[in-house]
Amino acid sequence: MADNGTKYPIDAKEAVLLDVFPKLSTDTTAVAAYLLKTIPNLQPEGSGLKLEHATKSPKGLHLLFAQTYGTRKVFRGSVKVNLRAD
Repeated sequence: MADNGTKYPIDAKEAVLLDVFPKLSTDTTAVAAYLLKTIPNLQPEGSGLKLEHATKSPKGLHLLFAQTYGTRKVFRGSVKVNLRAD
């Protein structure tokens, strides 16, 4: 919601949570390809993902992608992925 209390259509969009995950490799290109194929908001032509941050921890690999359209980042367009170590 905007600072002035106005609600815009983007504020009504809900996050996509995937309950069933295939075993993905830690290859960030393969993860991005899976997300582009699976998440409806990422399927229009021209949509893409750019890896912004990757952190390795004892529990796994944590990736943060920015959504892109053409060469530009999409405002509030991000995808966070946590891959278990096992």
